[in-house]
Amino acid sequence: MSILIFIDQADGQVKKSSLEAISYGAKIGEQLNAPVEGVILGSTSEDLTALGKYGVRKIHHVNNELLNKFDAQVYTKVIAEVAQAAGSSVIIFSNNMDGKAIAPRLSARMKAGLVSGAVALPETSNGFIVKKNVFSGKAFANISVDTQVKIISLNANAYKIVEGDGTAEVVPSAVAVDTPKIKVTSTNKATGEIPLTEAEVVVSGGRGLKGPENWGMVEDLAKVLHAATACSRPVADSHWRPH
Repeated sequence: MSILIFIDQADGQVKKSSLEAISYGAKIGEQLNAPVEGVILGSTSEDLTALGKYGVRKIHHVNNELLNKFDAQVYTKVIAEVAQAAGSSVIIFSNNMDGKAIAPRLSARMKAGLVSGAVALPETSNGFIVKKNVFSGKAFANISVDTQVKIISLNANAYKIVEGDGTAEVVPSAVAVDTPKIKVTSTNKATGEIPLTEAEVVVSGGRGLKGPENWGMVEDLAKVLHAATACSRPVADSHWRPH
């Protein structure tokens, strides 16, 4: 039995949400007295051994160029094989775009119970119960998972990053990788901005700005605070800001 964390990355850099997931998984490992392992797919420029300070002790690195472009079906199959080889009983994702695409597929493939949008550590004294957001964050639900393999996707900023000592052992994995059926012809990314999902501070504006011509003050404040920007739904619906 082990805890397996999917370590998500972008442009070779591990995402902040994955550091949260590692810290979260490390604590579950303490609760269940289980080893904590990670899996990362594709090429990376990170020193993966340094991730050990967040609590992961072994990282399975599937370094195959076919994984440098995201394909949920291909990723699901690879992670399933790594999880089965590692004997993983709890698999953890960040509840971001990648996690939302992989976790349900992996749940079906491994016949594993899935709790998406977790906001707290599971209660393990009497079963395995996970607290999550429901009704767009207006309420909470406690979900009991009784399958042999359990999958959790953790909401962003729901668990703080905890740093300690130690290094991780990086183990190359030779899992077979299928050729993706999706072909990426081009990618357009925003530059010079902090992604909303990775931000510690967010500056948001609503209809009180009176019009799109006043949005500059939100961006100026965000630059000073090293923050991301956001807006209310009416602002987006009025096309003051892009969706």
